[in-house]
Amino acid sequence: MSYKILTLGFFICIFVYLFTNLGNYLDISKDPIKSDIIVSLGGGKNLHRFNKSIQLYKENYSKQGILIITGGTKYSQQNNLSDNRIAHIKNTNQKINYIFNPYLKNTAEEILFIRNYLNENNLKSALLVTDSLYTRRISILSNLLIPKSDNLSINTAVTDLEWWNKSLFYENKIALLSAFMEFFKISYNYIAYGVFYKLDLLYLLEDIEEQYELKRTIHDFINKYKT
Repeated sequence: MSYKILTLGFFICIFVYLFTNLGNYLDISKDPIKSDIIVSLGGGKNLHRFNKSIQLYKENYSKQGILIITGGTKYSQQNNLSDNRIAHIKNTNQKINYIFNPYLKNTAEEILFIRNYLNENNLKSALLVTDSLYTRRISILSNLLIPKSDNLSINTAVTDLEWWNKSLFYENKIALLSAFMEFFKISYNYIAYGVFYKLDLLYLLEDIEEQYELKRTIHDFINKYKT
């Protein structure tokens, strides 16, 4: 009996350790590094990534003076609105040299686009602006999708999310559910781009996902409990 109790206690301790350190695993954010280009990644509920990108651009974090804006914000996509990030650029006092690609559907497509852009223009580094809890996934996708032979440096800069604390994420409902959703996305991306993509079979996984709406179902389920 004592052996079973010790074994159960051991696994409980392991689970508690892994659970409480999930935030530290997901969030590997660092101070921004000056890079050839700045990339404002799509997604998010408002313009916080875009605003951070503009701030970094004005602080000369793009050595080539180039800002790439990808995807759309979650709000504009869900409400079928035109993207207002370009309107903000046109209204700013400072001239901003930007490239806009709103057709990229996910982070993997954004990273592949960035890789091609850097290689085609003989550039070597990009500073991706995102939220801190997504930095691990960006690092993983960069390693999976960009060969070491390209010799490219993918750096990240993060926004300030008032509800996110990587050490105490489990004390906030939104942070807790977001962390679980992000862990699911990382697991999916390992399978999708670590296996299917390398075997040129990604279309099979996408067909299954589209047929059963797997990611959307899980995403909607988690978002239901965020509010």
